[in-house]
Amino acid sequence: MSLDYDLNKIVNRDKSDEGWETTVSIIFGCMITEIGTITADNADEWYARFKIINPSTSIKLRDVINHVGLTTNVINRSRHYWQGSVLAHHMDSIMIDARRAYEQTEEINELLSQSTQDRLYATARVCRVCRQTITDDGCGC
Repeated sequence: MSLDYDLNKIVNRDKSDEGWETTVSIIFGCMITEIGTITADNADEWYARFKIINPSTSIKLRDVINHVGLTTNVINRSRHYWQGSVLAHHMDSIMIDARRAYEQTEEINELLSQSTQDRLYATARVCRVCRQTITDDGCGC
């Protein structure tokens, strides 16, 4: 589905090239904030949602207020719905990262364990089958 937008009702939009970059960011920001129309009543919420997803953004609240009247075909979602979906995504991301880190740790521990066993067998003359010390008479297995 395409992202459609209408700028005709925006009163304070900066029409310079730099202003256009901000406008484009706000248009696409409507998808991640799940607020399709920016109004005087929801500009602060739009900004808060955008800032949560993009904490290092250069967009300021005044930029959003200057785009009051922007409409897109993005479906408006309630704060409760949006918070739930963002939290679920964040939790999934943390769980996946933790699982990967754990699996990597297990692989590393296994490799280290094998390396340690190899050194033990090589230096102490330990039987790899019964793990007993090999004497001149053998190991007993």
